[in-house]
Amino acid sequence: MAEEYKKFVMADTLVRATPRIAVAEALETGDAKLLNLPKVDIQATLKERESTHGSFVQVADLAQQIKQLFRYSKNWDRLPRIMRESLELDATKTARILCGDFAVKDHWKDKAGYATLVADTLKD
Repeated sequence: MAEEYKKFVMADTLVRATPRIAVAEALETGDAKLLNLPKVDIQATLKERESTHGSFVQVADLAQQIKQLFRYSKNWDRLPRIMRESLELDATKTARILCGDFAVKDHWKDKAGYATLVADTLKD
């Protein structure tokens, strides 16, 4: 599982730091050199993220338990995908808050952001 998380962090870092066109071209051609990115110290990134997000194993376990509760609700299958995704992302953020540093402002802003993205799609 730790190896999968490392790949996710590397991909996440890549996408955040690179213009989308360069990422798309590199994915299409399979030529990572097109991205011209600096080397990333994945261990340093993982250590920094664990200090703010908590243990990946603990967060994953708690987030999956929360998401399982969602799936037992009567409306889960009726929700549009955007609402389900927002709730699932919120569950992950909630798990990070409960397992990591709860005072990280970005955790709370992300939670508000997911709800806002859904609210913006709804009619008054």
